[in-house]
Amino acid sequence: MVLDTYGHLEVLGHVEFFGHLSEEEIAGVKFIRVDVLKDGERVETKYFGTASIYAITPMDEQAVIEATRTPVRRLPWAPYERADDEFDDGPNL
Repeated sequence: MVLDTYGHLEVLGHVEFFGHLSEEEIAGVKFIRVDVLKDGERVETKYFGTASIYAITPMDEQAVIEATRTPVRRLPWAPYERADDEFDDGPNL
């Protein structure tokens, strides 16, 4: 199976990207190429070795564009909470 789809790529280190995913061979080694999207526009291209990939979630192009419109805020107590108008500093300890 050749990878050629839009989707969500998660790599080690809790890093994630949304964009167009495809396979490329560089110096005889397979890499996953991610054309990273922001608001439907390609903003950068990244390459990842397959050993660093944690998960790939295929998505349609429109879902990827929607996912890149709202920034995702990463907090230890709410890892996938969407950002809103005001930043919540979390629980007062």
